[in-house]
Amino acid sequence: MTAQTSSNDSNKVETHPRILIQHDWALNIEQNSLPADVWLEFKHGSGDITRLTQNVHGVCSIKASTDEEAKVYRTSASDNFQSGDIDKNQRQLRIKIRDTNFRTKKAFSTTSRHEESANRSTINPLIDVPERTKHQTQQTQASVYPHWFDISSGGVGLTALSNGEITIWDIENGEIRRKFKGHDEDAYISRFFPSDFAVVSGGADMRVKIWSLDSDNNQIHDTTLAGHRSRITDVLALDQQRVLSASNDGSVLLWDITKNEQINKLAELENNSINSITLTDSSTLACGCHDGTIRFYNLNNKDSKEILGEIKVNSPISTLCYLPELNQLVCGTEQSIIGIYDIRQLNNVPIHAWKEQRGKITSIVPHKDNGGILATTSDGSCFAYNKEELSTMSDISQCHVTDYTGADDAIMNGKIFNNRIYSICRDGFLRIYEDQN
Repeated sequence: MTAQTSSNDSNKVETHPRILIQHDWALNIEQNSLPADVWLEFKHGSGDITRLTQNVHGVCSIKASTDEEAKVYRTSASDNFQSGDIDKNQRQLRIKIRDTNFRTKKAFSTTSRHEESANRSTINPLIDVPERTKHQTQQTQASVYPHWFDISSGGVGLTALSNGEITIWDIENGEIRRKFKGHDEDAYISRFFPSDFAVVSGGADMRVKIWSLDSDNNQIHDTTLAGHRSRITDVLALDQQRVLSASNDGSVLLWDITKNEQINKLAELENNSINSITLTDSSTLACGCHDGTIRFYNLNNKDSKEILGEIKVNSPISTLCYLPELNQLVCGTEQSIIGIYDIRQLNNVPIHAWKEQRGKITSIVPHKDNGGILATTSDGSCFAYNKEELSTMSDISQCHVTDYTGADDAIMNGKIFNNRIYSICRDGFLRIYEDQN
């Protein structure tokens, strides 16, 4: 890798069109309140895919079903839109712009695995509040809200909360198993160790904490690591001994948790923040920075903070995701730009780059097909592109996106586990979807 000097002007990135739908459209089906009309909006973007040259609004009508044996709910859409029927089992609504190939698929959200039970209450597994009934649509603003969540390989969930707590819970039923208290302020980030025997977290108190989940494990103990000068933005457990932490102070520290000491300071940037970190191989660390660059460092270099390479995106990086099967690095920015780069050729020219008409990209994770992505944003979006869709990004007219709807507040991050998609929202709800992409 070599450092590059050319830039990729974010202003030249094409803006993708977008179809929006009323976020709670599926409640009409769940509450058997059909027929119902839900609003639609088309945002044009910069691609010339349709005769429409401005944003347009419309309505999708979901018809009541008088035949109990019918397998679908019939729909119709107003001018400029075209809608498909809704399968009663899959609960998906396909919307496209008339006379084009541009379409979006809206997938219905469930809030627990047992949503089909009419008598079961929905449990909020994120903060310890009273149960909310299945049909409750008005939600009070929680005083404690999630910043991040993770799922272990064994199907255990964790949540980093605004009151500084880390909660461990069962993703099948939301039952809280343990609570860790130790951060003085917000816990912004938390992840499981690769072994699932421990958790690492970071917060506004500038500290990194290690929490042991296995009392019989003599290698990992509850530990507090201090060395940053501002809030922690990301953490990553490399193995049972080493942990990485990134901070708003522009530094990345490598820790030996068995000795409770700092091994190395990999990065030290002035007047900058490192917002996201990920490994691209066993010894190379990618750092997404607020100044719009992605910098690469050697984990094994203890003598200097030399940059191995650099990509200039020119929009503050908010999240990074590495796709190992393709040797590609995906970045998301605060301006809702997504860029895909071949890390074997760091020349600042992305394979694909486009701007979503959404909020800040809060997370990107690999999709199950080892080439697609699942992304979340600050405007309540959770959406996916599969491998085939990403490969045709250069042709916006063929762009198809799956939106997982239901949220009307910032989604902090998303995960995929056992063919289910999980998204955590600032409203305190974990939403679960069957992955039918």
